[in-house]
Amino acid sequence: MVKSINEMGHALGKKIIAEGVESQAALDQLKSIGVDYAQGYHLGPPLIIEQGLPNLKAHSDRYKHLDIGLSQASS
Repeated sequence: MVKSINEMGHALGKKIIAEGVESQAALDQLKSIGVDYAQGYHLGPPLIIEQGLPNLKAHSDRYKHLDIGLSQASS
């Protein structure tokens, strides 16, 4: 189902965000089907933006395999 939704979204020119990623296995599977963005406890707990941006920048090497908009976050 996720693969189909991802393909449909891409066919419509949209970027796809997978929510609820709670394991490396799930992240690996999402990467293999080409999901654009991911969020969930495996990547980090929910944070308010003032807390999240410094953490994201400090650990950017962990997220290089996903297109999560680091260039926008560093502005």
